[in-house]
Amino acid sequence: MKNSKNLFIVGLIFGIVGVIVSFLLIREYYGNAGEFVSSLCSATGDPGSCEKVKNSDFSGFNFPVLGKIPVALFGFLFYGLVSVLNFFGMKETDDNKKQNYLSTILGFAILAFIIDMVLFAISLFVIGAVCSLCFVTYIATLLVLIISYMNLKTIDSNKGVFSNMGEKFLPSFTSNFLTYTIIVLVFFGCGLFMGRYQGGGNTIASSPDMLKAQIEAFEKKQPFDLKTDGVPFAGDPNSPIVIVKYHDYNCGHCAHTSHILHQILAEFQGLVKVYYKDFPLDGNCNRLVGRKTPDASSCIAAAASYCGFKQNKFYPVYTGIFMDAEQGVRHSVSSVKSVAEKVGLNMSQFQACVSSPSTAAFINSEVDESEKLNIQSTPSVYVNGKPLDPGTPNEKFLRELIIHLSKKI
Repeated sequence: MKNSKNLFIVGLIFGIVGVIVSFLLIREYYGNAGEFVSSLCSATGDPGSCEKVKNSDFSGFNFPVLGKIPVALFGFLFYGLVSVLNFFGMKETDDNKKQNYLSTILGFAILAFIIDMVLFAISLFVIGAVCSLCFVTYIATLLVLIISYMNLKTIDSNKGVFSNMGEKFLPSFTSNFLTYTIIVLVFFGCGLFMGRYQGGGNTIASSPDMLKAQIEAFEKKQPFDLKTDGVPFAGDPNSPIVIVKYHDYNCGHCAHTSHILHQILAEFQGLVKVYYKDFPLDGNCNRLVGRKTPDASSCIAAAASYCGFKQNKFYPVYTGIFMDAEQGVRHSVSSVKSVAEKVGLNMSQFQACVSSPSTAAFINSEVDESEKLNIQSTPSVYVNGKPLDPGTPNEKFLRELIIHLSKKI
């Protein structure tokens, strides 16, 4: 039927849209999406909403051996499978085989839509922000479901769609299990590798013309008066270029940014110093965040790093906590205690400091400042008081900016 073929084509188009958007979300999760995706998120939704969702505990999880896996990767697998099956169906002439493909698509689409609604509810009521690109994938799932339903009804109008799907889904799935497994593994490998790949993520944003435009835009920004007295820092205290980084210790992009800033400090010794401030994404110690995590992990880590600072060992504690995070450790009293012991802190002083009211007051003071700055997500980076775009900074832009600023000294 010509109408059935057209519906397969429409289903293929929606599947491809889902693949593309899911891939962008994977790249964004790993901090490799570049300025385009951040701009797209800001243009289609509330500024900072994508960052807030991305930095939440619900955006991904740690998987043995593979490390951090974004939820978006499973959407990528679903849309990849949907696209391939719609392509097969478009080429197929046997109605029975078409129904097998559609039953599989519809079955998985129903499951995917239920999961999407759960994720949407979490975004809305728990995280307090809705990622606009995520919402696009929810719409794509719904459209895939509707199109596959219509197509199955078109091919066999004499039988109920769901009874037809019920009869064919399991036999079709089991008989084609190997084929489906290969398709899923191919998309899993591509999504994971290309999502983490950093080689071409910022090519456009790093072109000479774009870098020049970004520096000009930076120069037009008004600087904020950021408090640095009594704040942990690294680098030569007399350095003229001042970077301030707001971070959360469970934020993967913050860990990535810490590596970038470590390189910047090494390359521009005597020119750059970096101040480190806390913006824990946890309502237990940050009144600007609605959700309180049961384990207060981010708050414990923030307190531990401050207590390391009180013993003049902030940077070893800071790097140790982020190393734990990159290895999938969920910060706890025992994990930060282990870090403190490894760097040689006085443990009795450390333990007293972590639960001290003065430590809580210090974190609150940084939250108060972040409110004035309207910080919505982490990392948030400032250079000489001027904000960079939210998220992981473009390394090439940051280097060029420092070179540009150094010429004005």
